[in-house]
Amino acid sequence: MRCDDNIYTVTYLFVSGGKTAQLLSSGLRVVAVESSARRVRRLGENLDRLKLAEKCIIKNCLGQSWLPEEHVDGILLDGK
Repeated sequence: MRCDDNIYTVTYLFVSGGKTAQLLSSGLRVVAVESSARRVRRLGENLDRLKLAEKCIIKNCLGQSWLPEEHVDGILLDGK
């Protein structure tokens, strides 16, 4: 299924980035927000391997300290 690339989503608390990669593969614009530098590095490596890195903006910060620059259509909170 291909989604509209104007849908803007935010993912919080990802681990390896599987769900983030699924959203990107579907055509969504994604900002991934994570406070752990180790997980950010791992997501970057996985998205590079899948050739999806250029489609994703990765923010290494606490979720509550980041504000989107535009209206967000969806949020994926991947809790532990």
